[in-house]
Amino acid sequence: MNIRSEIETIESSITLNKVNVSESEAFKIVMRFAYFEYPQYTKLIIKLNKLRKQCLTYDEKASFVSTYKSIYHSARKMYKKTLTNINSGEFEIKHKLKDGNEDTVQKAVEHFLHDAENIDFNQACLRIMSNAILKQLANIKDELYILENHPEGYINTFSTYIGSGSIMRYRSDCVYYKDVSFIPTESHSFSISYNENTTTETKNAILDIFAYLNGMPYFYFTDNPEFNRKICELYEKFDLLDMIKLRKKGYFTALSDDPISLQLPILRTNNKRYLIEIPASQHEKIFELYHASLKQFEPMPRCIFLYRVFEYGAKHHYQNIIHPANYDPKDAIEYYLSNIFAHMFMVI
Repeated sequence: MNIRSEIETIESSITLNKVNVSESEAFKIVMRFAYFEYPQYTKLIIKLNKLRKQCLTYDEKASFVSTYKSIYHSARKMYKKTLTNINSGEFEIKHKLKDGNEDTVQKAVEHFLHDAENIDFNQACLRIMSNAILKQLANIKDELYILENHPEGYINTFSTYIGSGSIMRYRSDCVYYKDVSFIPTESHSFSISYNENTTTETKNAILDIFAYLNGMPYFYFTDNPEFNRKICELYEKFDLLDMIKLRKKGYFTALSDDPISLQLPILRTNNKRYLIEIPASQHEKIFELYHASLKQFEPMPRCIFLYRVFEYGAKHHYQNIIHPANYDPKDAIEYYLSNIFAHMFMVI
């Protein structure tokens, strides 16, 4: 594919100061402007996606990143020029509005503009079109950000699904960690997306981190649906509150069981994008150990694994920054307890 030629053809086909709409009903006309786009770019992206999916190696897929950038840069340029013409009053819209009923026209406009009283229909359509272009530019900005900072999003392929639930705010949120991503799928589950160069440690690390954040074990689905169903049911019955209840004074002697709630964090997206970036951890092992503790249903092994989390932290973190002359586990416990309650466990 000669991408330069394809882009030049698209740019020459776009009229930047005029648009014709063939619809004659007010609502259909408004809908065209509300979802305005230059479909030539969408078609080119789809065409490029098909070619990229035929690639087998990392290098082959990586070579497409610059091509995607070129397309989005061109689209951004054309949308900005169109918006400039609209704002300067040099843009013309043509339509064949046959439905002259004032109420019908007003309702069609008010569906997309809240302050549309006593506004000319053409001016209302231009404002609606401007809002649509701004959305297109925001989407392009997001794609260029991913291409620049997380190009693996255009290189990775889906793995098998993983379980179980998620603490992400929106279904469309995507998480990036090193060169892997945590992507929503069409099912109720999610999938880890990775490439040929991704290490096994990184594939497992993102599961361990999400298990910590979600307070519930995560696992890759197998090829056996019945096994997947059983293991999902098993862990859905697991309650992290069981670990908290044991810390309550007089829990076993109390005549009534007061409700206890646990609030897990909601991951914060980057700059209002549906994008969550988890910084690389220097201590992935600690998440692995905690994940192992979440998989234990019996109190004793659960406590053992939790203590291993502390042991790791004391050896690879506490002693390296405090350098105690005579190490005492009690001092390390007090150090972490004082920091835990002051630390905000929120991925930004």
